[in-house]
Amino acid sequence: MKIRHFLKGLIIILIGLILLANNFGILSWGIWCYLVRLWPLILITIGIDLIFQGTSLSFLRILSPLLIIAAICLTVYFYQNQEGKFHQFFRRKFESTELSQPLLLNIKEATVNINFGTGKLRVRRADEG
Repeated sequence: MKIRHFLKGLIIILIGLILLANNFGILSWGIWCYLVRLWPLILITIGIDLIFQGTSLSFLRILSPLLIIAAICLTVYFYQNQEGKFHQFFRRKFESTELSQPLLLNIKEATVNINFGTGKLRVRRADEG
């Protein structure tokens, strides 16, 4: 068996393992947002493959699947560890909105209905600052 075929199979296995981890709640589905952002890597690997195809350096075609495997593994590693480097590499736009509603002096309780999509929501008492 050629190592190149082995590595292509390994890529499929890694993708399957990520999907399995998603299904069992081990890994968040949000990782796919980060993996999809690496789509230019596919163009790079196709280019490497085309350049070295049929040359005396055809053994360098192994770089294509190795590059994809490394990208998948590093993305999963940094996603799981939530290291700052990962979030600097994959910058995301965010908005912060602060809402404050004063209550009348005689009100001691209030019910708040919040319709919230995705993201981080922090609700706190006014005296918490």
